[in-house]
Amino acid sequence: AHPDIGRPETMLLLHTSVAGEAAAADPLPRARSQSYCQSGAGFQNRNPGRRGVLGPLPGAGIGAVPQNAPARTRQNLAIGGAD
Repeated sequence: AHPDIGRPETMLLLHTSVAGEAAAADPLPRARSQSYCQSGAGFQNRNPGRRGVLGPLPGAGIGAVPQNAPARTRQNLAIGGAD
């Protein structure tokens, strides 16, 4: 790091998914949503893992967490083709 440039107070992690062509990116928001919901359920101990593998999503699954819905994920993350 350069001594004359201050460091930011906050760091933002942005997941990005890039496909070879735009049509191949269509299933990516649902897969990313599933990943977020699985992680959230695991952190809340609603979906305990067995031997390092999380089980199926409990209850309503992806629909139970509106901020992780595939449409919202598509809107908020960088998902698309390489162009």
